[in-house]
Amino acid sequence: MSDLKVKFAFVCDDARREDNGKLIFIGVYAGSILVQSLPANLVLCLVMSIQTDRQIETPIVFQIHFDGESATEGATVITLQKGDNFSIFPGIPVAATQPCRLSIRVKFGEEEWQEVVSAEVLTLPSATTASQPPAEQSRRDARDS
Repeated sequence: MSDLKVKFAFVCDDARREDNGKLIFIGVYAGSILVQSLPANLVLCLVMSIQTDRQIETPIVFQIHFDGESATEGATVITLQKGDNFSIFPGIPVAATQPCRLSIRVKFGEEEWQEVVSAEVLTLPSATTASQPPAEQSRRDARDS
């Protein structure tokens, strides 16, 4: 199955396909997943662009890791057409208990595991921290008063 290639992947809150075939991605995470507080229970959607040289039906196994430790696993079978394919895997439960690096690994059939997504899970800055002016602005304000 070495003719399968994950071109890119990302996680989001939801993904939908419209009646006209267009894809809609909601809440795409880029680099980090910010949550209000920890622990946090999320339901993520994995989106992958997969290229193949031929039509193929293959099992795929997913693993969710927190700081390198396996947390959960799931599997399904997918059918891919020759060329580029968008595969969407919704409803992936993720329970983060502390700030960590979340990674998603996939394995097609008997191939090697490959990491397709990696993101930091972090809490949002508190409202009081976020509203404080930067140090430079504070110095200017002090001079002006």
